[in-house]
Amino acid sequence: FLNDSTSVSPLTVDKVKRLDSEQLNKYLKWRLKDTKNNNKHANIITVDQEVDGSNFLDFTAENFERWKIPSGPAKDIEKVINELKEICNNIE
Repeated sequence: FLNDSTSVSPLTVDKVKRLDSEQLNKYLKWRLKDTKNNNKHANIITVDQEVDGSNFLDFTAENFERWKIPSGPAKDIEKVINELKEICNNIE
């Protein structure tokens, strides 16, 4: 995740679970920077739905689509979740 020196530090599942909604919002905007309307989608998740790191990893593309996030971006968000889970599995 981006820190003050703009270097990237790895974000583990444990670190994600400790993010509050605002921090998760920033992380999603950064990770989805190439996705159309990324700010809008991050806001739907973290502001409208009040999701924070403690429950973010439990969601799927279906959840995001139910919140009116289009299928393409919903799958992009699901990929982020799966990548984080895979990183955790590889560490164990």
